[in-house]
Amino acid sequence: MLQVPTWFLYSRIYLGTAEPNGDNIRLIHRFGADTRIAWPSIAFSGHLKVNDFGPYDFHRDHNLTYPLQVMADLSFTLGAPKYFGLPQTRLGIRGTYRTLDRYSNRYAPEGVTAPDEGDLYPEGLDNGEEWEIRTYLHLVI
Repeated sequence: MLQVPTWFLYSRIYLGTAEPNGDNIRLIHRFGADTRIAWPSIAFSGHLKVNDFGPYDFHRDHNLTYPLQVMADLSFTLGAPKYFGLPQTRLGIRGTYRTLDRYSNRYAPEGVTAPDEGDLYPEGLDNGEEWEIRTYLHLVI
């Protein structure tokens, strides 16, 4: 008889150079790790990214990076979590922390005049930071 494991662990680590999809020629040297742990009806996932693109495709298209990104997500399901991210009904909470620098969108250091369109803030300014906390209900019908 085949015995089904009661929990799963999946992790990934990456390191290397990346380039944007758009016409910006700045290469980034990035590092990151992510993991997913699933128990019966509970799933935890998280990631740590250093000098990497943001979560959406336009970040890579426009070469928008963040010095540090940390995310943690805890969700509960009515049944056992599906290992490979197949859709299922779940309730969860996610927290994300990012630091911002001159290559990040929404970066606006205090006391510094915003640069002209297409220009960047000067180097050497303090990093900004942002927090994002989400709660969600993902329904699968």
